[in-house]
Amino acid sequence: MTPVAAAAPVDIALAALADPIRRRTIELLARRPHRAGELAGALGVSRPTMSKHLRTLRDGGLVIDTPPGWDVRSDRVGAVVAGLRDSPILRTTDVGSIFDTVVASTTAGGRPFVRILRPITPAAPPVTPHEYDTAQSRIEALASMTRPSDPLVARLRQNLLLTPAAGVPGTGRRTTTARLDAIQNEVGAVVSGIEAPTSRTFRLTSRRATVPVSILNRANQALSVRVSLESKKLEFPNGSEQTVRVPPGDRNKTLQFDVAARASGTFPVLVTLSSPDGRLDLQRSRYTVRSSVISGVGLILTLGAALFLAAWWFRHWRRRRRATVAVENP
Repeated sequence: MTPVAAAAPVDIALAALADPIRRRTIELLARRPHRAGELAGALGVSRPTMSKHLRTLRDGGLVIDTPPGWDVRSDRVGAVVAGLRDSPILRTTDVGSIFDTVVASTTAGGRPFVRILRPITPAAPPVTPHEYDTAQSRIEALASMTRPSDPLVARLRQNLLLTPAAGVPGTGRRTTTARLDAIQNEVGAVVSGIEAPTSRTFRLTSRRATVPVSILNRANQALSVRVSLESKKLEFPNGSEQTVRVPPGDRNKTLQFDVAARASGTFPVLVTLSSPDGRLDLQRSRYTVRSSVISGVGLILTLGAALFLAAWWFRHWRRRRRATVAVENP
């Protein structure tokens, strides 16, 4: 967001400056360009409120949005706008004013000349909403793994914006399909570098223990990964998810998950690697846990059953002995 000299009518510009928050916004922008989030934090307002103030300032011609990566001094932009406004051969106008000044054509009989556009059936768009959303989801997943300002992410976003184009050279269904395939392949080439063992077996000798999960990054850059564990027989006291930054270059990163066994036996644990935003699953593995731990309830039931059997056997033994004594002494 960058301030410029007022290019809208004076009354609109003055109305935009009536609010103290907007006046303070102009003061901050006069020093240097700011992002909307930075302005909201500096002025102590919410992001939606800041967006409304910036919209009012844009309508008043007091600020403009700058494209990502565009770094132009605000005084130069203001000079260009001021030069256009004060030009002796240019005059600001709008579409309604243009039509008001143009004389309508008439027929030979003096009637207004009316042209009717021939109806056409628009061609099918080169990309479907599902294809566009899928490609966009993969790009944003990659951005959450790298960083939003990553050059590859910026280039893929630009290519995605070209996919709906049609009717000009370098567009169309075939070109769009090639662009979508390229996005799919380039994202896959990066995220395929994340690996974890597809299967492992752990043995728990106590009710509480830790389960290690090792992640390997074969990509040439650090990547963030979310690791999730799921099991019906395990509890996760400190959570079943962790997000970690894995260094590049065939280096392992090991996470420790605290677990508590609910029962003894052998049971599976589902391990899922995904992008931090959850849009893209990278790998699913199935680990095996063997627990020899007896839970408190199980121990009580076992002891109760043992005591019951011991009491039953003792009573049975006493009856048999009494019966034997009675036969020997009729």
